[in-house]
Amino acid sequence: MDQMIPGMQEKILSGQFKVRDADMHRLARADFPNRKQIVYEILHPEDRSAPQKRIYGINYSALEAAVRRIQQDVDFLMKYLPKVPDDAYVKVETTKILKRHKAYMAQFEELLNDEKIA
Repeated sequence: MDQMIPGMQEKILSGQFKVRDADMHRLARADFPNRKQIVYEILHPEDRSAPQKRIYGINYSALEAAVRRIQQDVDFLMKYLPKVPDDAYVKVETTKILKRHKAYMAQFEELLNDEKIA
């Protein structure tokens, strides 16, 4: 964290800034692309989404976190694979993958909408 925000280690150790142990463990275990988001959450706890209840055994916070990781992974790949927009084969294959994902999400959304009506 001190690498991202110089002087932060001193503030934490002196007690000027409080950080939960769980957050420090998350930061230590996180992959590099995810660290920026975790540091943001530590610095801005008011922006965190409130823990959600488990209904029917579903952990909605975990689902939201999984979706956020997917978004971060895609953003990371698009940033560090600069040839993607220029390569026709890559475009075609990426479009196929995205269409399958889009169809899956449409199925999932349809299932959720059917459940609401029932």
